[in-house]
Amino acid sequence: ITFSHMWTRILRDHAHCLAWLGIYILVTLPLLCLAFRWLWYGQVDRLTAIGSIFAAASFALLACRTEKHLDRATSCLHCACHCVTDIPILEIGAAITTMMKLALLLASIYLVRFVPTTLHFEIRTGKLDFLFYESTAEKIADISAAVLYCIFVLWSWNVINAFWELIIVALTVLWYVDRKDNLEPPGIFRCMEVLGVLLRFHSGSIALAAILIGFLRPFRFVLGTLTAVTRMPQNPFSFMQMSCCPCIVDCYAMFLDQFSANAFVDVVLHGSPLWPAMQNADVVMERCQTTANSLNGTTFIFQVICLALTW
Repeated sequence: ITFSHMWTRILRDHAHCLAWLGIYILVTLPLLCLAFRWLWYGQVDRLTAIGSIFAAASFALLACRTEKHLDRATSCLHCACHCVTDIPILEIGAAITTMMKLALLLASIYLVRFVPTTLHFEIRTGKLDFLFYESTAEKIADISAAVLYCIFVLWSWNVINAFWELIIVALTVLWYVDRKDNLEPPGIFRCMEVLGVLLRFHSGSIALAAILIGFLRPFRFVLGTLTAVTRMPQNPFSFMQMSCCPCIVDCYAMFLDQFSANAFVDVVLHGSPLWPAMQNADVVMERCQTTANSLNGTTFIFQVICLALTW
């Protein structure tokens, strides 16, 4: 936690310099590896030399082409870090959320003894068995009770995630409006008032988001990672992946792309229900796809530099 706070303040003050430092590292790293190999072994094979030079040239051309988007992304990260350091709830919220998840995990393990099922799993042998029941119907009832309990625990976990993500969006919007009008960050009481509004008017959206966004998030992550290249505009390699697996790309675009946490932005800004908010957020992301990709790419560069995760 201490390291994350330090890293947030470093990003706040030096985001632009760190971004270009990461670009320079990506450009020079293949050449440095090539020079080290030549100094250590006294020779370098032709294929390795061509590959290193090609990688360095590719990173350099990509940096020159995305210079404007990189500067925009660093500006966004600079403002985001200012927002985190100006609002104490955002600084300690991640630790509180982790403690809540840990408490939920311990409580769910303790409450297993009260679940109306005789399903028994032997850890040593890995065998799943029933303690009393022998008939098929009773075994199905036992399995159903255990599955419903696991689904409830996962849904509770997703509720915590959804509420925290909605808090982040709401406090960020509040920080932007107050800094624009008053040139001062919002106070703690005003932030607590916003949290009360979220619980009063958006509890249903949080519960629904835990189902739609939370349960589909692993599938979005896997398919989104596989199809990320095809969804980047003006990418020369997108047609190659599109020709190999078009069904996966279509499946992600049609069924999973809209189920993202970006919907919370529309919920906070317009007070929309979750389903229309997901559709509106999907339309906006399609219009601003280049900016979103550049912001995600810049965040990845910071991860490479500091060997830590920037959420």
